[in-house]
Amino acid sequence: MRDLFLEMAETFRDSGRAGEIVLVDDGSSDGTLEAARAAARAAGLEDAAIFVQHRTNRGKTAAVLSGARASQADVLVLFDADLQHATDEVPRGRAERSASQPGRRARAVRRGPAARDG
Repeated sequence: MRDLFLEMAETFRDSGRAGEIVLVDDGSSDGTLEAARAAARAAGLEDAAIFVQHRTNRGKTAAVLSGARASQADVLVLFDADLQHATDEVPRGRAERSASQPGRRARAVRRGPAARDG
């Protein structure tokens, strides 16, 4: 979790772009949510992080839908927390989308972490 938030902070800084990070804890009992909150704080991304918590494991589709509902952004990039994809792909995908749809902008980042039961 720590590496994810540190790499996203670096990606936001290097790209000159801001964004929000929505993390969905799908019913885990291993302290994922607490680790994510601590990692966001350590990386300086607590104001860009939104946390959603399911009481029970509801599966990937439910997690994706809960994350999408919690987001304030116009553009969503789905990204597993295990860093199987490079974080520097996020702004590249955003740039490609902006080029294909001129005049569209992402909404401002919503401030403050919030835990929700989705």
